[in-house]
Amino acid sequence: MKVKSKHFRFLNVQNGNVIAYLTVDDTKDENQLKRFLERERCKLAIQRQDYLETMYWEEIRDAN
Repeated sequence: MKVKSKHFRFLNVQNGNVIAYLTVDDTKDENQLKRFLERERCKLAIQRQDYLETMYWEEIRDAN
């Protein structure tokens, strides 16, 4: 059986450029998912030596 997953991208607030992509199994509830995405956003900010406020995440939804 195929596991459902959600796809997200992290973007730069100032110019809209994509910083990173992330795929997450759809087994988490909404609160767990938000906490996980915020942790990943913090990790990206540290790795990039960038301000946390300059990036955000959004779900990539399938057009089909």
